[in-house]
Amino acid sequence: MKQTTYTIQLGLNDKDEKIQLIPNETAKELVKKECIKYFGGASIQLIEWVYTHEDWTVITENTVSMYIITDKPINDFVANIKEKFNQESVAVAKAIEEIEFM
Repeated sequence: MKQTTYTIQLGLNDKDEKIQLIPNETAKELVKKECIKYFGGASIQLIEWVYTHEDWTVITENTVSMYIITDKPINDFVANIKEKFNQESVAVAKAIEEIEFM
């Protein structure tokens, strides 16, 4: 059956302080609670993002990655986690996939 999936990447560095203020496991638990509240569940893992700023400074940032299968709108969820984690933005990938639970 075709379903909508989202992969959401939430960096954990605070947008103002430029450092991580919430420990990894605490962040993961907060995200898990929000995913259950909004969608009933998700696949959640902690990963590292590596990127460069405009001045070529290399940054490694702990990130909570979520894989969500839902037909519900995600805008409120994204706004909520951005606010909770003081983020300017999060990366959201949307796909229509053939998914079967076997």
